[in-house]
Amino acid sequence: MIAWCLALLVGPVLGAVPPVEMVIGPEPQVVLAGVPEQVEIRFRNRSNQTWAGRVSRRIFQASSATAMPVGEVCGVRPLTIPARQTVLEQVALTFPTVRAETRFLVKWFVDDVPVAGATAVSAIPTNALQELEALAGDAGLGLLDPHDRLSGAFERAGVRFAKLGLRDLDCYQGKLAFLCTDDLTPTESSGLKKSLRKLLAGGANVLWFHGAESERDEPSITCWRTGAAGTLITVPGPPGLGAALSGGEQKRLVALTRFVVSIDRHTPVQAIR
Repeated sequence: MIAWCLALLVGPVLGAVPPVEMVIGPEPQVVLAGVPEQVEIRFRNRSNQTWAGRVSRRIFQASSATAMPVGEVCGVRPLTIPARQTVLEQVALTFPTVRAETRFLVKWFVDDVPVAGATAVSAIPTNALQELEALAGDAGLGLLDPHDRLSGAFERAGVRFAKLGLRDLDCYQGKLAFLCTDDLTPTESSGLKKSLRKLLAGGANVLWFHGAESERDEPSITCWRTGAAGTLITVPGPPGLGAALSGGEQKRLVALTRFVVSIDRHTPVQAIR
């Protein structure tokens, strides 16, 4: 079985080889397990003629020693690639439910012939965001999210949070807060920064996703703290839209939160402007 899987992933060694090859990305794509997620695949036509045929796939669960199939070849679909061109395809795939981040390989077939290489995918559990509660501690986490950029994803993942408004920040007692702002007025922006200073002075850690337009006339805030105070990390742009937060976005959000609560207090940072 091991030898068969390895040979399959290496690609065809006998028979006619189609003029189609994969363009493999440098990093595994990250998806949520157990739900349909979009996976990108690029095919290149090496020949001087337009190629038309059928593409199908098979999913393998990868380990350090082998790759085991988790289903049959399926998803047959037509594909046309002009001569010497590369096309980008997005395919909705559902990976098996997992308890921890798990690596999969998607093997592609062109006219039933395996294409050399495979698409590497890391699948994370659908409850991955629940780690945010543990990182927030007993005081829980707060969310300022007037446009519902994160609240839908939190609710879908079963993450408990306190919903905050701009006026609630001054009295928030938690130690972890997420802010998602897109279109603050100058007055709102000034008031928010004053509230942030108070939050951070009280030891809260804050992750702030801000829209590009809200900081049009001044530099982005990167980080601020004094002594044993909290830490602020800012990220340009919204993190997603409601319940449609992708697996990659969820993994990034958890990683950023781990960083903001564990950053070395002696790391040089900038001050709030």
